[in-house]
Amino acid sequence: MQLTGIAEEVVAELRQKSKLRLYQRDPEAWYWDVLGGKWWSKQQEVTWSFADPEKSQTMTVVKSCNGIGKTRLAADLATYLVAVFDPMETTIISTAPIFSQIRTGLFRYINDNYNVALDNGFELPGRFVSDPALKVARMGGGNDKDVMQAKRPADNNLISSFQGIHDGLVAVFMDEAGGLPEDLWIGANAVTTNEHAKILAIGNPDRLHTAFHARFKDREKYRDWNTISISAYDSPNLTGEVVHPDPEKDKEIKSHLVQKSWVEMMERQAHPNVVLAKVHGEFPKDDASSFFTQTTMDTAFNAEITPNATQPRVLSADLAFAGEDHTTVYLNHGGKVRQVETWQYVDNPMEQARKLHTLATDMGVDELRLDASGAGIGVHKALEQEPEFRGARYLLIGIQWGSASPDNNEWAQFRSYMYDSLRRQMQTGKVDLSPEDKNLKEQLQVLPFGLNVKGAIQIASKSKLRSQGISSPDELDAVVMSVVDLSGWTGAQYQVGDALVVDHEDLPSFEMELQMQGAGIPIF
Repeated sequence: MQLTGIAEEVVAELRQKSKLRLYQRDPEAWYWDVLGGKWWSKQQEVTWSFADPEKSQTMTVVKSCNGIGKTRLAADLATYLVAVFDPMETTIISTAPIFSQIRTGLFRYINDNYNVALDNGFELPGRFVSDPALKVARMGGGNDKDVMQAKRPADNNLISSFQGIHDGLVAVFMDEAGGLPEDLWIGANAVTTNEHAKILAIGNPDRLHTAFHARFKDREKYRDWNTISISAYDSPNLTGEVVHPDPEKDKEIKSHLVQKSWVEMMERQAHPNVVLAKVHGEFPKDDASSFFTQTTMDTAFNAEITPNATQPRVLSADLAFAGEDHTTVYLNHGGKVRQVETWQYVDNPMEQARKLHTLATDMGVDELRLDASGAGIGVHKALEQEPEFRGARYLLIGIQWGSASPDNNEWAQFRSYMYDSLRRQMQTGKVDLSPEDKNLKEQLQVLPFGLNVKGAIQIASKSKLRSQGISSPDELDAVVMSVVDLSGWTGAQYQVGDALVVDHEDLPSFEMELQMQGAGIPIF
């Protein structure tokens, strides 16, 4: 009797392994058997691109309209990997622009899948913890294995935080991918180098000039990515596709998908760019939210300014603040603005100060400008106070980006004033930018803006831009500092060798704005 019991256990185990091998080659069979689900045609296309058993590595990027169940599909595929592959050899990373999106989106649906599987008689491996993460106990004890984990690391450590994962199967799910910065895409590639690796990036095509947009636009550079587009017109509610053979379940599935009435309403009422992104799953034709219009950029990149020897030479530096960041230095000579130097982050304010002092001295500049807050505080203080920099032949200017606006009715904060100063000068042909400066051009193209309750221009901080999937505009910030007219602050009382910090409170009357208004320079 005991032998019979052992034999039955062996047969059951062999059947289980055989079924797992089947599921590893057929995710739709697993979805039907374990979760009782059916994917509709476009979801099937994404599934087979991601889980293709004939390819050891897959990279899939999907742009979609609203309401096609993209986060739920990603959760289904993440659950599938944990269920059919060895958890001890599997690591799944999920990421999104905002950490709460991972918790309330992907992980919530995965948790729902675990409950459905349990109701259907299948116990999936692991337990959920609040990180959020899915942990699986190791045979023989020891620390639990983090099979599934969420990653939305600090902005200054995006790439390295993904490293150090070397399991047999590594998969990265990038939800709301339109809002993820380039560093996160690089991080995803950094951990999917092994033979069995998968990436699924899925999101709405709301904005141009993002890392998400680049994967669709530059097909030569990103030819390793399989691109898929999903329109509302592909939805079963508009095509009449039968998803599930059970009419009640078919109706339930379709109730969660984009409805025909919503599509018709959007086509009638919404802005054409919104219709393209939200209904057709296509990128807008232009970026109406960009602060620098194409005409403004064309004027600056086509300008040809030949400065003379009497015009001031202004050196500006956007300072690196962390390991993967870099310091960027630009020279503005009479409106001709060019990058002159860049170097990786240096964790030593004195070394940064020496580099800048040497560069400014060798180039014979009249002014050296840099951020006097945040990462720049130590460097500015060193240049201002250390004996070795005394006798400098330039005026040292520290800029307080985060200080209050010189005019709250025009600009929400000092940062917005500075950006607007650059834009106005670009519009009127007073700034000559290099067409070869690709990083600067991309940052100008993508920079968004808004108006606050007073109608004042509002430019987001670097950290806010990064959270929106826009890389840190290092080159652009350096150009802004080199170009902004600070004559109302500096004046005749400051001379070569002096140091000051520009703050709006140092300017009793906002003379520069009056001068700009008097010149008839429009805000928009």
